[in-house]
Amino acid sequence: MSTLPYFTDRRYDYGQEKQYQLKRQDGSVETVELEKVGIAEEGSRINAAALNPLVDHANSASAQIAQLSADVSNLKTRVNVMESTLPDNFLYNHFKDDLSTIDGIKVIRGYYNEAQTRLEV
Repeated sequence: MSTLPYFTDRRYDYGQEKQYQLKRQDGSVETVELEKVGIAEEGSRINAAALNPLVDHANSASAQIAQLSADVSNLKTRVNVMESTLPDNFLYNHFKDDLSTIDGIKVIRGYYNEAQTRLEV
């Protein structure tokens, strides 16, 4: 599973943070300084320092998901092995005695259901 790349901040040369170039229709270029006015609230800074902890968390979650996926796969294998050792999922009676009589059978737990001619636990 691939990891997310880190964010980097845009950098300006010192003193040129507010400078912009205007290109006019005639092809001439003018450098101007802009200042933001009328800001009622600055708001949140969206920068690499704010975003990279999210990248760390996402990358960590990817590793955890990969481990959990491997664990689930191992559990599926173990369940399949256990199921394969059980005879027909216990749906059928694999005993030689058909319990038409209970002579010679000692019941330790459960009881004999005469109507169904079977031992029940």
